[in-house]
Amino acid sequence: VSPASTLVYTVCLCDHLTGFGTSAGTEPNRINFRSVFKKFQDLVNNYAVWTTVVVLMGMYVFMIYPARRKDKIDEQEWSIKNVHGNRESHPYRFLVRVETGHDWGAGTRSKVAFVLNGDVGSTGPREFQQDDMTFQSGGVNTFLLTTPEPLGGLASLTVWHDNSGAGRHASWCLERVEVTDLQTNKRTQFVCNDWIGVEHGDGRLVRTLPPAAESDV
Repeated sequence: VSPASTLVYTVCLCDHLTGFGTSAGTEPNRINFRSVFKKFQDLVNNYAVWTTVVVLMGMYVFMIYPARRKDKIDEQEWSIKNVHGNRESHPYRFLVRVETGHDWGAGTRSKVAFVLNGDVGSTGPREFQQDDMTFQSGGVNTFLLTTPEPLGGLASLTVWHDNSGAGRHASWCLERVEVTDLQTNKRTQFVCNDWIGVEHGDGRLVRTLPPAAESDV
């Protein structure tokens, strides 16, 4: 290509008559990294860089706590806890999925227990394994339940707590409980959508729930 070429015309220096085409492009600006890093050597006088660094660090510190808290809630939702009284020798196993309501203060730190009744057996009183992140407002917690004898078709679920949580963490708004029989993969829903606690609703600390109809799920 001849130096006489312009953006409109291309002057080709060649000795053949084959077809050809050309295009023009703007060369990108080169970054002078020496100049860039030199500006970081005097942050006190370079207010733009100093302000940017401080703002970014402040945003990081401000966001790290709620982000870590959300990570812990996600870990709780995806992890499976035990129910007190489980034994490795128990041949019958169930997954119990508990959904807490989304109302303000719906979570609880009171000790929650239950009895799951079937048409051929019952678990007797059993207590969920809990920590401070269990049964948070809007949270979902999954538990492994084992029994020495079969329960048969699930007939009712009775849930209660000891009201031992401090302040607003005493009461609990239970949305629903889903029990999956791991022997048959049959799922049974128990819908509550109500408070369990003396400070809300009818003040009851015990709820007995029948299996939900398909229209209630």
